[in-house]
Amino acid sequence: MSSHTRTTVSFLGVALCLYLAPIQSTLWNVAETPHWIGTLTVLQNSATALYQAAGATLDITPYYFFGRFFFLIYLTLFIALTTLFPYASQMGSRTKSLHRTLSGFLALAAVGNLIAYWGGGWFGPDVRFVGFWLIEVPSLCLTLIGLSALGVALLKHPARPWLIAVLLILTPAFCIAATMAFQYMSHGPVLGIAASLFLISVVASGPIKNGPALA
Repeated sequence: MSSHTRTTVSFLGVALCLYLAPIQSTLWNVAETPHWIGTLTVLQNSATALYQAAGATLDITPYYFFGRFFFLIYLTLFIALTTLFPYASQMGSRTKSLHRTLSGFLALAAVGNLIAYWGGGWFGPDVRFVGFWLIEVPSLCLTLIGLSALGVALLKHPARPWLIAVLLILTPAFCIAATMAFQYMSHGPVLGIAASLFLISVVASGPIKNGPALA
């Protein structure tokens, strides 16, 4: 896959997450929805029209209807994560294994998300609890730890691109900021990861600047 295609897919993942996050935040938080989300009337109206056109006949609530689109964002994350493979593979087997482990964490988070939104819609909130709290959330936490660890590894190597390393290290901060803004998980943390990987895809497609190594 070309770097241009990978960047485009990464952007689409960010865009879809930005569309779904306010909708899910509104459906979950109701009266406690952040004020700024309540001002997005065009988005909310489009969500209502989409549900009435396609979701109402499926006998599922709007929450689970829009939640089931979220697995598409995980697919874009898998593609975006391949941007880091050349850098990881050049640093030895340990870092290469870390990259593969990150893919595994994301796969597990995606499975948890499917259980939460698809299984939860079919079998109730207990199944949603298992998929979300017991599988997806721990897997996302491990993913964030792994991304930061990979960033530190890249930063310590004298020939590695410093900007990509810094973006990886800052990914947890992006996730916290997005979660606070939307007051909703897992869209907040995943948006932080998607945005970080999108920026890395953009950086990796251009001239790479190397920074000094850390002792």
